[in-house]
Amino acid sequence: MLFHGGLGNRKISEYAYLSRLVRIKGKPDMDMVTTERELVDRMARFVKAELKRADVTYEQLADKLREMGHIETKISVANKINRGTFPATFFIAVMRAIGRETVNIGDV
Repeated sequence: MLFHGGLGNRKISEYAYLSRLVRIKGKPDMDMVTTERELVDRMARFVKAELKRADVTYEQLADKLREMGHIETKISVANKINRGTFPATFFIAVMRAIGRETVNIGDV
């Protein structure tokens, strides 16, 4: 949802607005954006570690994902993983492609 109005018709996302207002319980100095950034970093590190454990390169992962019906290239896979911002469906597809059937959320 976007808010419109003000000088120059600025757009402020509802999420960005709310994240400045919300504080995480037990962590008064950490706002929602900081917490989300940490989770994004942890997800990226987790997927990279799992690929390393499985001895699968980005190119091999892209091939496996294409075999599963996903339209991916080595570059698109690398970009998603390095950013750490990918949909859960991509995460699940990656885990399946490398043969990881279960994931403990505590490991992330």
